[in-house]
Amino acid sequence: MKFTLSIAAVALASIVSTAFAAPDSAHFTYGTDDAGPQHWGDLSPLWAKCKTGQQQSPIDVKAEKPSVKFVKDPIKYKYAPVTNAVIGYNGHAVQVDWTQPANEAAASWIEVAGKKYKLVQFHFHTPSEHRVSNRFSEGELHLVHRADDGTLAVVGLFLELRITNNNWFNWITDLDRKIDRLAPGSDTTKTKLPIKKLDLPALAKAAKGFANRWTYAGSLTTPPCTEGVAWNVVKAPISFGLKQFNALVDLEGFNSRYIMDRPGK
Repeated sequence: MKFTLSIAAVALASIVSTAFAAPDSAHFTYGTDDAGPQHWGDLSPLWAKCKTGQQQSPIDVKAEKPSVKFVKDPIKYKYAPVTNAVIGYNGHAVQVDWTQPANEAAASWIEVAGKKYKLVQFHFHTPSEHRVSNRFSEGELHLVHRADDGTLAVVGLFLELRITNNNWFNWITDLDRKIDRLAPGSDTTKTKLPIKKLDLPALAKAAKGFANRWTYAGSLTTPPCTEGVAWNVVKAPISFGLKQFNALVDLEGFNSRYIMDRPGK
């Protein structure tokens, strides 16, 4: 399974999501086949919003759209460390999950427009799904939060390649090595890797408290493409090591939906 990506190959991968994807009542892909993004809305009646929705994500956040606002102030948030997280490839993205704490005081959350959303998982897209002035990054991390009424808020963090690894993401290469040791033909979606400690406060600090961000009302970037998602796309990127990026692409490949304000481009 192992790919060895040179700098040139990394650039090619960038040329060439998965927030709460619906159960696989229908198969979907990120390719140009009949199950690709341009056909998601035809695959299931429950996924009609992928085709008919008027607030679909991702978008170019720097485009001239009155619905997109740039906010300089940090998000009001509280992130707590997690010790029971697990990482795996779910068939569409590399995702990190954990058991939600029974103690409300131990929960991690953000507050958007006076409404509190608890952090429930995060996952990756390669390359980034959102663009800035038609430019995308090598990857994007989506921090998915849910309010008590079921509505969602997602923080998008761009990943910026560095030669040196970011120790915060070392578990990505650990998962890649574990999957590489599987027998040929094994179901990689069943392989999980425990994360000893997930220092969420350190991630939020590296993201500068999620300040300087574009906000807009959008959707999930995977089926069922549910709308009403409060998006917060942070301008400053998070550093990501070249080896870590190679491992991430090895695990999930290309998994980005095209931007919805210029479909197909």
